[in-house]
Amino acid sequence: MLSRGAIFYLIAPIVELWVAIKVGAAYGAGLTILVLLGLSALGLNLLRSRGALAINSALSSVSAGRKVNEDEVADKGIELLAALLLFLPGFVSGAVGLVLQVRPLRRLISPHLAHRLPSFSTASGFGQVFRRGDVIDVDGSERGPSNSTTQSELR
Repeated sequence: MLSRGAIFYLIAPIVELWVAIKVGAAYGAGLTILVLLGLSALGLNLLRSRGALAINSALSSVSAGRKVNEDEVADKGIELLAALLLFLPGFVSGAVGLVLQVRPLRRLISPHLAHRLPSFSTASGFGQVFRRGDVIDVDGSERGPSNSTTQSELR
């Protein structure tokens, strides 16, 4: 039995193609291709600009040791998903991407996604991936507390 995700990935391209054919029949192939290319160009531009802003915002929060706001992370994630949907060729994905670019709609959706994100309260939460006492050498090898590096090994 197919999962919902597999069914979506099978049906979505068929729906996109069907809509593109209907739009092409109504407005002509040239205009249809032009609109699809325009939506993809807009999506690519938004991915570049907003992706860089989202990464810079997250890095500045983490480097300052501030609490990472989960609602803000969910909002930025939805914003990037909307840009990705615009970049993908298709009228349905483009329409969903355009709708998700509207900030009030993202604000309605983001609280429902914030609880699904991993919890990172501060920058120190990122460092807890490693066990206490372990040392990561510059070359990437891991040494535990019983295998400490001596001063002669550092030279």
